[in-house]
Amino acid sequence: MLLTFVQGTEKFKAGLDFAAAAALYVKAADWLEEASALRESCFNNAALCYLKAKQFVDAIKFASKAIEDEPKNSKAFYRRATAYMEIAEFKKAKSDLDSAQQIDPEGKAIKKAFKKLAKRVAADKELRKKKFGGIFSKMKGGMYNNKPNVLKDPTTDPANKRVRL
Repeated sequence: MLLTFVQGTEKFKAGLDFAAAAALYVKAADWLEEASALRESCFNNAALCYLKAKQFVDAIKFASKAIEDEPKNSKAFYRRATAYMEIAEFKKAKSDLDSAQQIDPEGKAIKKAFKKLAKRVAADKELRKKKFGGIFSKMKGGMYNNKPNVLKDPTTDPANKRVRL
């Protein structure tokens, strides 16, 4: 088990295959049945590797496991928040950053992440505004008002061949 952890660390430091390093950390954690500092470290390192590999859902999964083992793990909250930002789950990212900041109020990375989150939210809002802005105002009369008698009972219309009595 310890050898697997060391192999994961070596792969991570080599920087070539983060997904393989994460798999080794997960394998090492699986050997440990009970929550411990080593198991928490394995999950936390796996989350970091999955972040580097841009596998954000897996990063969330293993950061969550690290938090289950140690609810006061600011690194795990930070890593999960980072993954949430990457998949545009901004409310969850903010919640995790708030939790991380409560645990570590002086954390520089956490403060940086808050700034990054604010920029990402603003960029996302601007993108949505460009994409969908004014779509309903372009429709004359609104979405439903320009259709004659939309609330009319279709069974009373003799021209409607699709309704059978």
